[in-house]
Amino acid sequence: MFLTAQLLTVTAFKKLRRFPPLYLSRAGLYLMIILGANGAIVPLVYFSAWLAPVIWLAFIFLLDPINYLRGWPSIIGDLQQGSYRRLFALLSAGGICGILWEFWNYWALSKWTYTVPYFGSVNFFEMPVLGYLGFPPFAVESWVIYIFFRSLLSEKPLETGSIWIESLKERVGKIFFGVGPK
Repeated sequence: MFLTAQLLTVTAFKKLRRFPPLYLSRAGLYLMIILGANGAIVPLVYFSAWLAPVIWLAFIFLLDPINYLRGWPSIIGDLQQGSYRRLFALLSAGGICGILWEFWNYWALSKWTYTVPYFGSVNFFEMPVLGYLGFPPFAVESWVIYIFFRSLLSEKPLETGSIWIESLKERVGKIFFGVGPK
């Protein structure tokens, strides 16, 4: 997904114009964190088929504001700069990869089959059509989680405008030794 998003960033969305910045107050950021934490916990405590989609957004709301507040790349930081390139690339990559995954799943001998509580009888390949709406936010959520855990394991990133981020140590290792740090 990230490779697809990176490809879209440097091709289809390369010349995407800037939009008006979207500002969030500090209180708004903390409210997003609270909503994200509730969205991650409530479906585990209160079982309901209607809460299943909440989990697709919970970690975006929980971790992206944390990434932003800690000074790491974030969708919120991009939106505050008026740059929607990374967001659009990730959403599009999620949709593209989701369709490809389901295409390959359809032809596989052992395959995933899905049951969903609403509109489950209308399928495209093996996936109910409504299920495809989960792939774009899944890409954003995966990236947000990647950035969060990357921030716990390494120093501040040198390059933040890309889907992939690298630290100074990684850049130097690539330039002089052809490898990253060990």
